[in-house]
Amino acid sequence: MPAEDARASGADPADTPHPTDTPHRTGPPHPADTPHPADTPHRTDGSSPAETPHGPTSRTVLTPRLLMRGFTDADRVPFARMNADPVVMEHFVRLRTLEDTNAFVDRITAHWDEHGWGLWALERRDTGEFIGYTGLWPVRFEAAFSPKVEVGWRLAAAHWGQGFATEAAGAAVDHAFTVLGWPEVVSFTATANVRSQAVMRRIGMRREPQWDFEHPAVPVGHPVRPHVFYRLTAEDRRAALSRRAALSRPDPASRRPTATDGGAPYPV
Repeated sequence: MPAEDARASGADPADTPHPTDTPHRTGPPHPADTPHPADTPHRTDGSSPAETPHGPTSRTVLTPRLLMRGFTDADRVPFARMNADPVVMEHFVRLRTLEDTNAFVDRITAHWDEHGWGLWALERRDTGEFIGYTGLWPVRFEAAFSPKVEVGWRLAAAHWGQGFATEAAGAAVDHAFTVLGWPEVVSFTATANVRSQAVMRRIGMRREPQWDFEHPAVPVGHPVRPHVFYRLTAEDRRAALSRRAALSRPDPASRRPTATDGGAPYPV
């Protein structure tokens, strides 16, 4: 779970101390030490990778229904309200305060400035409403599978069940593969968090039960300590998108003849 756990998961790696004087590997390589072009929006239609080349510091991504962008000060209060919602935070050990949220937003912004990738704020394009976040974050605790970068998300409950998490997470992994050139990303959540696991499967991730683990930042015996582990490779993502595209194309063999073939606009 990114930083604070991007979905709803018991652990909060941001609360887990880690050495500041030791280089922290973040999994796939990224050109953090090279200049990046200015931020410019790119588009993804949700069914294919980004349509145009853009730099690793692209903090603006457009999907069919969402604007994925950098956090602003205007996001802090609605984000804090979401982080204090027991429904949203069901799979966390505790709720978050405004102070917690402000510190998290500051970490998100600093990570983008330093590395050129991270977590995006999510804004509905139809209403302009802030609804949560998604993105990429380094795994900052010790685990058998680390070091890795994970994809995660957290949305306000009012916007659940509408496909926004899947749309945003798909754009985030496409960014990881097509822009940053990473070979894989991972994701994990509390065993009981079936909603997030469904999103993972919808974007093409595969469960790898041999890497399931007890989260070290969650107290022993707590119900959200057991976590499940999912992985997505660039190759698997391309295959999933190809299957989706094939399913969306009409089958010529199943096309019914219509009278339009003879000039009339109604079925034969």
